[in-house]
Amino acid sequence: MQSISKNNTKGCDYVVNLKPRMIEKVQKCLETHVGGEAYFNELDAAIKSDEEFLKSFMNRIIKETNCNNFVMSGEIGSVYFKLCSHDDIRLLLLPGGLRHGKELPHDVERIYEGMEFVFVDDSYYSGKTLNAVKKYMESTGAKIIANYVLYDGSRENKDNVKSIYRYYNYH
Repeated sequence: MQSISKNNTKGCDYVVNLKPRMIEKVQKCLETHVGGEAYFNELDAAIKSDEEFLKSFMNRIIKETNCNNFVMSGEIGSVYFKLCSHDDIRLLLLPGGLRHGKELPHDVERIYEGMEFVFVDDSYYSGKTLNAVKKYMESTGAKIIANYVLYDGSRENKDNVKSIYRYYNYH
């Protein structure tokens, strides 16, 4: 799976083969951790510190969905906010902790009825964050048209979640 980046993330122009790069990150983390919180923290840091990888992932999503409206929550949203040119994409940042029941904003001016968004997250496990974001977006009249994650750690393979790396396909 390749992603071509051109002009929509601060003028970058490169190709990154995402799947092998993600496999490399996972394998490196598994060399020192068999799982658990330390593994996920290290993997999370490896993903968020690789700007080229993140930009390529975003550009792949744009190419596949033909949508430039993104909704993200938590730290990954903040990372993307710094990386992306806001002339080329619309990035709606929701607060982190949604899977723990954190309150969502009541009024977001940049959303209007019928608007389409792609939900992007660094990881997917239980689907709680995705469900909270989807519920919120529907309450505004907007629609989530696709869900993309870098790392899918859910035991159940969800057809509506596209990932670069699905843990249970390898382990």
